[in-house]
Amino acid sequence: LEKYEIEFVHSDVKEKVELSPEEMAFTFDIYNRPFKNFTDRISGIFTNYKGSRLKEDLRNKGVIKEINIRLKRKGNSDLFLELTDEFYKLTGVKKQDKGKGGFKHRLFQNIVAKYFSAKSHKSKIEAFVKSKLVDVLIDNKLPFEIETGESGQEIYNVEFNLKHFSTVIIVTPIENHTTIKESILRGIKTDSERVKFCSIDAFTGGSFQF
Repeated sequence: LEKYEIEFVHSDVKEKVELSPEEMAFTFDIYNRPFKNFTDRISGIFTNYKGSRLKEDLRNKGVIKEINIRLKRKGNSDLFLELTDEFYKLTGVKKQDKGKGGFKHRLFQNIVAKYFSAKSHKSKIEAFVKSKLVDVLIDNKLPFEIETGESGQEIYNVEFNLKHFSTVIIVTPIENHTTIKESILRGIKTDSERVKFCSIDAFTGGSFQF
């Protein structure tokens, strides 16, 4: 792999950043497998020290950022790495289209879709239904909406799905599950019994049932 260089401008100071072949390989692994957590990503490839050092160097160069997301009730949050706009500017590669919204939203879409695919169900991320995209659609009949509390579209998403499906399932982060659930139930006018709720650990822990 060749080395890549880019100039970042901070006020009046220009800084040239160079990525080594090893750093390029690592960032393209993130590009190709964006939803792999850091521990799994370096397992069998780097020691913890080497992997952490590589991560820190890339973060300092501005081409990746760290995101901590809680996926299970017990234990620590998972650490994920996301490529920055500077990475795409440096390499010229096209951004991946693997869901919509922020990283957490796209990660949750991926987790839900993979959960059902592993059970031989048809999973579609960003399924087009009438005039709207549904976050995840299972077997063309069971819609899932990922609600992290950041979109402001929670009520609209729920009411749209209730018009076209018998039920809709809302998937939330663990830490604000109750807040999102209560907000949606206050906002919808009818058919609240057709709206189901679960947090993401129902899928990462394998306890989801339908």
